[in-house]
Formats: sequence, C-alpha cells, structure tokens
Amino acid sequence: MGSRGIYHEGWFASTFGPRTPWVTDLSGLTSWDPQQDRWELFNTRQDFTLARDLAEEQSAKVVEMKDLFMREAVANKVLPIGGGLFTPLNPHESKRSTNTEWALYSGMIRIPESQAPNVRNGNIRAEIEIEAPAGASGVIFAMGGYAGGVSLYAYEGELRYEYSALLLKRDKINIGSLPAGRVNIEFEMRTPFERAAPAEVTFWINGKKAATGTVERTVPATFTAAETFDVGLDTASPVADDYFDQAPFAFNGVIEYLHFQQIFRVVDPANRFDQAFNHIALIVNRKLDRNMGPIPGGNVLIKCRFDFLMFFDSLRIFKAVNQHEKPAIHAVG
Repeated sequence: MGSRGIYHEGWFASTFGPRTPWVTDLSGLTSWDPQQDRWELFNTRQDFTLARDLAEEQSAKVVEMKDLFMREAVANKVLPIGGGLFTPLNPHESKRSTNTEWALYSGMIRIPESQAPNVRNGNIRAEIEIEAPAGASGVIFAMGGYAGGVSLYAYEGELRYEYSALLLKRDKINIGSLPAGRVNIEFEMRTPFERAAPAEVTFWINGKKAATGTVERTVPATFTAAETFDVGLDTASPVADDYFDQAPFAFNGVIEYLHFQQIFRVVDPANRFDQAFNHIALIVNRKLDRNMGPIPGGNVLIKCRFDFLMFFDSLRIFKAVNQHEKPAIHAVG
C-alpha cells in the first residue's frame, strides 16, 4: 500500500506512504509520488522505542538505507511501489465471478462474496419466489456482516432491507407487508460507476412497486474478508439490527428460488466513444502490463496507469450518469 521500511545492522528506515488507514478519501493518491516520500531513520541499538528520528542529522545514512531497500525490493519482487493500491483505486477490476446470472436456492450458504451476485454496489435485478406464513420472519438473502453487509429479510410479517456501509452509514428500508402464501418479490439495484456512489434500490411485491430508497454510501471493493453470501439465513455476524440477537435468523417459510441478473448496457460498436476507449485501453494496458515488472521505474508506470484509467473512467461516468446506466467494464490483460 506504499508504506515501507528496512532494517539493517541496527538501523531502521521507513516511510509511512500515501494512505492513512482511517481516512476514507483516496483522491490524493492519484498525485502521490513515492520518490518524494519523507523517510525516517532510527538507531535501534540506542533508541529501541523509535522515539528519535535521525533523518535530518544523518541524511547520508537515509540515502544508503533507501538504496538498500530498492535493491531488496527488486530481489524480492516488491515493485512497483504502491502496487497494492491498484484495487482500492480500481475496485471494479477486483477478482470476481464472470457470471451475469445466478440461480440460488434455500440452503445455499457461505458463498464467497467474489462469486456471489454483486448486491454491494452492482447494477442487478433479482426475482424471488417464497411461500410465506402469516407474520413471516427470517432472512431471504444476506451478504457480509454487521460491520459491512446487506440483508433482505422478513420481520414479523414485514419485508425489510438493511445496508451497512462499514459502520460509516446504515440504511434501512421498510418495504411493506408480506401476504401469507406464495409471494413474488423483485429487487433492483442501480449504482453509478464511481467510488462509494449512492445506489438506488427498488422493490416490488407480487408485481406492485412496494418501495424505493437510496443506499447513500456503497462499499467499493468488498464488505469483509471472511463473511459470505447466504440464502435463507445469515451466518457469522448478523447484518441487521432487527435480528442481531436472533442470528442466524433462518426464514420460517419456504424459499423456492432466487434469480439474480446483472443489468448492463451493450457496448455500441458504432459509438465513437466506445471505439476510442476500447482501442486506447487495449494498447496502453498491454504496454504497461509488459513493463510493470520488478524495475525501479515501475512505480512511475503504475501511477501513469492510474491517471489514464481515472481520466477515461471520468468520461464513462459522465456518459453513464446521463444514461443512468453502468458503463461496461473494459478489463484488458
């Protein structure tokens, strides 16, 4: 993530890097130059608590330690510096399922988030068939956990939706009453193509629009490293406040099936914007990929790639917002 350091013969040199872990705004990363990072220097044999920074007094030693770090970085394939920032800056390129449709049934649990329908920040539509008893309660589907996750569930005969954005924001929607018997539920989520964008969600019960709402802050890359997608109950930590003390809060009716389908636009081959983007992205991505090996200049190349992608993402966002659609993702290797 850009933070780095090296120890050698009692000396320790380090630099904090560009990202403060508890700050969510990543906009400054695009102008980060790792060559300009300020390094600290400590003599651990005399100052094991790292209380006295000697970088200004012994600048030559700092240069020596930085050079040693670069040699070790090359030897151990650490370069490019900050390569781990690629996913936070480009969450849409995270490794995930290539599926565009999912057919899920009761009892299918612990599905890794990367292989599940993207109900976190996607553009997706679901059709769900259930048999609901009077006063139905229980989870229909859930992904993630309390700190970050989303759940569609019944609570004492009412259909509800809750979205936890890493404890920064919690959105709750009371959708409407669930009639007893066979019930068709439809759910749609539309999210603009930008980091932590608000998403519009819409719900239908038996073909009638029941509720609309806004998830004010979506989670860009992943809810958690260990929580999963579950049908019919909520494993591990519960997403919603309503059933926090009743987890896993299994649905007390019957879930016939859930069918999720990605909403996307087809790239128009006659569109000059799409033609230009596809052509330039193909050339630049391939050229950069060939040159992003363990070389000292790799950090510069990855920064160029960030700038390039952000420029074209901005154009795609502008176009998508006007069309209220998510742009197709052009991932070229």
